[in-house]
Amino acid sequence: MLRSRAFWLLSFYLGAMFIVNSGFQLHQIPYFVNDRGFSDAAAAVTVVIVVFASGVGRTGTGWLLDKVGYRLVLTVVALTMALAFLYLQLSTIDSMLESLPFTMLFGVAFGATIPMRGALGALIFGNRSLGSVIGVLQGTSIAAGVVGPILMGAMFDALGDYAAAIWILEGVALAALLPVALMEPLRALQARAGTA
Repeated sequence: MLRSRAFWLLSFYLGAMFIVNSGFQLHQIPYFVNDRGFSDAAAAVTVVIVVFASGVGRTGTGWLLDKVGYRLVLTVVALTMALAFLYLQLSTIDSMLESLPFTMLFGVAFGATIPMRGALGALIFGNRSLGSVIGVLQGTSIAAGVVGPILMGAMFDALGDYAAAIWILEGVALAALLPVALMEPLRALQARAGTA
């Protein structure tokens, strides 16, 4: 598995998505309070909306992975995440209603990343060592996810707001498209892994 190009491409993708997810989630309330002027309570409601929307992403992604090519799903999820942050940067968000497009898009994209590890681990590598595959994918995702909150905090401390950090998260979400472009069709991966 560790010698597999597919494993490292998937790890890079998931790692990029977890940098974005964890980076923003840890700073979500401070972002909406400091950069957007929300009250603490209103900022906390944005978290609730993200959690609700993540349920849609979790369920929808599992279903989509059964229906369409995995590379299309990965692309849509990364673009949804990027679109969420683009909206956040380019829109004047002064109210809960104006934050809904971001919180819904971000929540769906965040939720979509959760079932991917297990589903894609089984699809690409088969069920023979599924626990090991998912464990290592989880480990690489979590290791990468540590970077996001530290980056966000450091940028806020240096600049006094989160604007530059949000642009970096936007770039990381778009960078997740690179490994997707290099991934092989599922049948080729399964044939190589002997799981077809």
